[in-house]
Amino acid sequence: AGQTAKAIEAYQKALRINPEYARAWYNLGVVCKYEGQHNRVLEIYRQLKKVSPKDADKFFTKVVLP
Repeated sequence: AGQTAKAIEAYQKALRINPEYARAWYNLGVVCKYEGQHNRVLEIYRQLKKVSPKDADKFFTKVVLP
C-alpha cells in the first residue's frame, strides 16, 4: 500500500507540472483502479479523454471495463 500511495503522489506531482501528460493520467488511473477507487478512475478517464482521446480509448478498454 505504501508503494501505491507513493505512485499516486508522483503522478499527481507530474500532472501539476504538466496537466497534459497523458501517460501520467493513464498510470494514475491504473494505480487508482488497483486501489479500488472506481469513481476516481472514471474521473481520470474523462481527463485523459480531453488530453489524448486515443490513450483514453485504450484506457477504457484495459482499465475501466475489466
